[in-house]
Order: sequence, then C-alpha cells, then structure tokens
Amino acid sequence: FAPKQLNTLMRIGLITVTLLAASDAIRHPRFHVAALRDRPRCRVLGCSVPSSVEEMAEAARAAVMSAVVSGQREMTVEAEIVQENDEAFVHLALRCMRALTVLSGPLVLMLPNLKTLAAAEETVSADWPVADRRRLRLGILEYCEPVERAAGVMVAGCSDYDRDSPAHRNACAWLRASTQASVCLNSPAVGLLKFERARFETVFAFEPHHVTREVHRFSAAGRRDAVSHFAERHYVTPQASTPPEGGEEPASAARPNVLGGELPVVTEMLGKAMLYRAHPEPWQVMLALGGASEYERLGQLPAPPPA
Repeated sequence: FAPKQLNTLMRIGLITVTLLAASDAIRHPRFHVAALRDRPRCRVLGCSVPSSVEEMAEAARAAVMSAVVSGQREMTVEAEIVQENDEAFVHLALRCMRALTVLSGPLVLMLPNLKTLAAAEETVSADWPVADRRRLRLGILEYCEPVERAAGVMVAGCSDYDRDSPAHRNACAWLRASTQASVCLNSPAVGLLKFERARFETVFAFEPHHVTREVHRFSAAGRRDAVSHFAERHYVTPQASTPPEGGEEPASAARPNVLGGELPVVTEMLGKAMLYRAHPEPWQVMLALGGASEYERLGQLPAPPPA
C-alpha cells in the first residue's frame, strides 16, 4: 500500500477499535442497576421512614409536640409531597395542629383555599374534643388578617401564591402573631423570605428525591469522525408530588445539556434518596437503590442542607 492508503487504514482501524471499546463499556455490568444492587454496600443502620400518609402525619405530630415541649417557638414542617393532594394536606395539617393543643389559649389554623377549609371544618367537628374545637379558629389566608394574638398558629400555604398577594402578607403576619408557638407547613409554598426562614427550625421533613444516571458521548473538537469519549453524570432531583402519566419522568427531560455533548446514550433511574428529619433526631440521609422498598441510612447531617 501507498503511505497515504496506510494512513487511512490505520485511522479506520483506530476508530473501529475505539467504538468497540466504547460499546463494551456501555454494556459493562457497572452501568446497570442490577450490578449496583448486587454490589456490597455500606450499611450504617437500618432506618424506617413513614410509608403512608397516616404514618407521616403521626410522625409529624410527634415531632411538633417534641419541639413545643422543648421550648421551640418557630418551626416548619416540610412535606411537599402532599401539597397537591387536598385530603392528605388537610390530614397532615390537622394532625400537626393537635400537637399545639397542649398550649393554653386560642389556636389558629390558616388554610390556602375554601376546599381545604371545608374539609378541615368537617374533620374538626367530627373528631376533635369540644374544648379544643371552641378555641380553634379556621380561616383562609387570603381573606383573614390577624386581628388578635393566639397561643399557637399554623400557616399552611399553597404553591400558586404570589409574594404580592394578600395571602403571603397575611401568612407572615399570622406567624408573627403567636405568643407561644408558630408552625409553617411547607415553607416554600408559603413563600417565606430567606431572612424570615432563618428564624424557623425544621422539626419534621419528608423530602424524597429521584437518583438518575446518564451516560453522554462527546466528540473531540466537535467532529464526528474523531475519537469519542463518554462521561457519566448522576442527578438527584426532588420527587414530584404527582408523578406524570406513564411512570416517572426521566431526569433529563427538562434539564439543559449545559456541559455539551450529544443526547444521553444511557438514562437509568438508579433509585430514590431521602432527606428525613423528625425532632429531636438529626437529619438523616437515606438511599434505596433500584426497586428496593426500604431505605438504608447512609449517614447524618449536623445541620439542615442549604436551600
């Protein structure tokens, strides 16, 4: 062969070997969830988390009760997974409100809309003792401004509130109107500002996340005939309160490809991660790989993760 033909054949051979190696790498067991499940994992301690709305509500009530008894005055309960479910949302709010009945004096529960107000009134009339019913005031944030102080106040917000709406203004005013304890349910939905949020301690948090892995192909200098490289990325994204139809949405569906490269060659849902806290326990970081139904605790956080 002529030198020019030899050079061309060598380039073709190099590209072929590279592509075969890349395809073997993609098929390698380490790229698949089954291998991650079978791989020995670091088991710190088993940790149980609520598996139903009823269990979550009871855990939140116990956490609020523990914080109130220990003297905590401003606290939040974070469980955005129930934000779009009115029945679960009201159930959680009323269960946390029961923890405030240990206080002496009037109690206030502010809800986001008429539907949640009607559901709360029905539950309180059926299940609450008469003495506690008489000192509990229910209202809608958008229409009820604080005209008097109360021993215990809970504000439950809705994600469609605007910072310029009366609801946001009334929510902040009600949280300041308590004389003994105030609770903010799902603070991002209420819209607390950063300096306002700093005053509150998160006494209960139930924050599930999706863990997704992507493999991207990169071409040197943007040329398709050049040697390709592969990069693996992992994403942890908050779990939506209502999963889209057809299963879980891939994490890359709405995420821009900021690092360049082509579309993902492989996209896999590795499992679930959980940030969990119930006062007085510290923050727990947990992981459930693949289709595991139980979480394993990876460790503890001395302070809440930055927002």
